[in-house]
Amino acid sequence: MAENIAKSAFNTRYSLDQATPLPEFDTAGGCAFKVVDAHAKDSALYGLVQKPEVPIRNSLYKSLVEKPIRNIISPIDRGIMTMPEGQRLVTVFERPTGGVFFGPDGVNPLVNVGRLRTNILTSALGGLAELHSRNHTHRLIRPSSVFFASPGSDEIILGECITAPPGSGQSLRGEAMECVFADDITRGNATEEADIYQLGFVLISGFFGENLDVSLDRDAILAGRVNQSSFWALSGGQDVPGALGKVLQGMLVDEPSERWNLADILDWLEGSTSQRRTGLVNRSLSKPTHFMGVAYIDRRLLAEAFALNVSEAARYLKEKKFGQWVQSNLRDEVLDDRMEKALGILGADNLGVSSVSDDQLIARICMFLHPDGPIRFKGYSIMPDSISAFVASAFASGSGDNIQAVHELIRPDLLSALVEISDKNNPALTKAVQNLSKEMALIKDRTLGKGAERVLYSLNPQIPCMSSKFNGQWIGSLKQLVHGFDREAPNGRLASLITDRHIAAFCAVHAGDMDKDFYLLSHTQKDPVRFSFQMAQFFGVLQNRTKIPALPKLTSALVESMKPALKLLKKVSRREKITKLLDSVKKDGNIAKLTSVVDLVEIQQQDAREFSAARRQIQLLEKERESLGRKITHRHPAALLKGYQLSAIFAASICLLSLAMIVI
Repeated sequence: MAENIAKSAFNTRYSLDQATPLPEFDTAGGCAFKVVDAHAKDSALYGLVQKPEVPIRNSLYKSLVEKPIRNIISPIDRGIMTMPEGQRLVTVFERPTGGVFFGPDGVNPLVNVGRLRTNILTSALGGLAELHSRNHTHRLIRPSSVFFASPGSDEIILGECITAPPGSGQSLRGEAMECVFADDITRGNATEEADIYQLGFVLISGFFGENLDVSLDRDAILAGRVNQSSFWALSGGQDVPGALGKVLQGMLVDEPSERWNLADILDWLEGSTSQRRTGLVNRSLSKPTHFMGVAYIDRRLLAEAFALNVSEAARYLKEKKFGQWVQSNLRDEVLDDRMEKALGILGADNLGVSSVSDDQLIARICMFLHPDGPIRFKGYSIMPDSISAFVASAFASGSGDNIQAVHELIRPDLLSALVEISDKNNPALTKAVQNLSKEMALIKDRTLGKGAERVLYSLNPQIPCMSSKFNGQWIGSLKQLVHGFDREAPNGRLASLITDRHIAAFCAVHAGDMDKDFYLLSHTQKDPVRFSFQMAQFFGVLQNRTKIPALPKLTSALVESMKPALKLLKKVSRREKITKLLDSVKKDGNIAKLTSVVDLVEIQQQDAREFSAARRQIQLLEKERESLGRKITHRHPAALLKGYQLSAIFAASICLLSLAMIVI
């Protein structure tokens, strides 16, 4: 498809200058380079070269490309370009030219309190208000991805938010508390309040004149935020005076239900006082729990420690007798029979699990300790609405263990138990499990076009086909897949392409309603004739659905795959006739015509029937010939029978003659 890419309108208009990288616009989804627009050469643009394995936010892309938002970097266009490493999706954005809010040195002396309140906050709020009105969150706001619109401008532009999963690349300090316990790439869309926290983090960094996105020990950061609150942990115990301090404290509240929202901040800007705060949510244990030499008083931190040390945690809980431990360490917790069953406990004072592994056990206990938190399973920490990103990450790693974790996570027994344990405290989990019902059935089915690969593309339809057989090619749609088949057809490996699990799963998701076709393909592989014809029918369906007028290479390869079967035909005239038909269709590149003109299976069956009938006729003639050529003796049954018949006729004639003479 390289020749098609070179001639595309996108490639004719936009050219990517890989000699001019723009690292300030990089995201977890890819690297940024200068772009020149042939239609407007003076425009400031950049292109982000997408990493194939990183999911993009496709619905958000469509919203922003259709109607850009002034204070958020919005996409202009996207298309496929050929790089040294192969084909890549490139998204073109309009580039702000005023510089980064915080540069690589982590310092921006231009920021002062007045600008923070009057210009920076109001600019950001305008962009977020429009984004939230479309039911989208940004989730990638950080000091290093906020820009001034132009040199000398007080207007700021928030970085783009479509080329990487929500929250990916956010530091532990810059991520909202409700998402911070999840892994980097699986923090989820969250809510509008998570955007408010991230914006508050940018503002407090601006107030101190220092990018607080510093690398510190994970345990130290989480403990500091839990024990001191995020605002005081970020400020290092220093107060932020005046009105700015009040709004920052409201924006950096750790409980989403208590955090200021856009309306609260707008009221504050107009001089009103927000009354949003409510009572604090109690997440503390009634007394410290000592685990692996550390005393834990917060349930979230204890769940984190259990999840990172599964074997030790399972052993610890069995020794402590979980039911008794709950009664002595958790306030107002009652382990009824329903909860015991969900947790995998056989008795209130005994943590004995017969069918639940340590990984599943600790996943359930962690959800019990942190019911509105992430799913903690096999070393992963996943917000419920980002299971799709987890699956993509597992396949991108190429690790069999990671893919096995996908198999074990997406199963009804574990997820249903987690929903039961969270007990309405995690509506996102309940919704995610409801939406995964189809994938739970697919992942158990190992037939072609299903399994974990089908789950990958079902949950991430925007991810290109990850099959190694299309290495270097960006296959992101059904049309691109069919063109890929056409390019690869001359290599003589159509059968291996069509039966590749990734390719089959990608095709099944994007083509739709082809499970029967994949079933027939997988069950005819040992019959070359039927398999060749089934391949042709399969590709004919794809050509019709994509409305690609001609696929000459693919058609030619299919014709050649059928020809060996013609050699098996017994009738020479039929063989010659079908060969001519195939050669004539081959020139058209129309696969549907190929299957309508030549039904190879029916032709073979007809040839077999006629050959069988001819062989039976020959056998009868041969038997007759043998009987005619055999020497007849006077005792041969046939001779005796003829003799008896002639004797009877002779005797009857004598009798009739005698009777006639008597009468006369």
